[in-house]
Amino acid sequence: MQPLRAAVENENQREYAKISNPEHKFHAEDAYRGERARLMLKDKLKDTPPVPALRLKTGAQVMLLANLDLPRGLVNGSRGVIVDWISAAAAPGRPAHTVGIGGSFGGEEWRERAAVEFIEKQEDELLPVVFFATGETHVVRPYVWCIDLDKDNAVARTQLPLTLAWALTIHKSQGQTLVSRIGVLQP
Repeated sequence: MQPLRAAVENENQREYAKISNPEHKFHAEDAYRGERARLMLKDKLKDTPPVPALRLKTGAQVMLLANLDLPRGLVNGSRGVIVDWISAAAAPGRPAHTVGIGGSFGGEEWRERAAVEFIEKQEDELLPVVFFATGETHVVRPYVWCIDLDKDNAVARTQLPLTLAWALTIHKSQGQTLVSRIGVLQP
């Protein structure tokens, strides 16, 4: 645990650099609805949890940035390790982790379309398979974060809901259980 984000980032990058496995890069897809949202897109998304460019390797310690499956314990803050990769086309289930209803901007149909487009725009169409501290193994799919500015304006970012997690800020670790905070996870 570190008090400052910069120290956490440095430690995570040091540990990540030690992994010799091939790297997979994921570039976020940002979208907006409305003229005000277009003008505010970068400002509103700068503090959204997922980074615009995410680099991952098999063996990387990661943490979820969204609630994916509450009954299985796959919640924001869950820690795990990437154990494999699977083709997005071969991955079981829906194209995205979705929240919402309807086909409009931010609705379930729109989120699924945004997730499919996200995968199609990546260098390779692979998704990480993560073994979590809960004992669950899960294919992590794109997730869409939407921010409504008003009834006519909204911004969204689609990205894998993961971040490197050898080190965490004190603030981020406060909500985790003792079991998930101890040591490096092993699949």
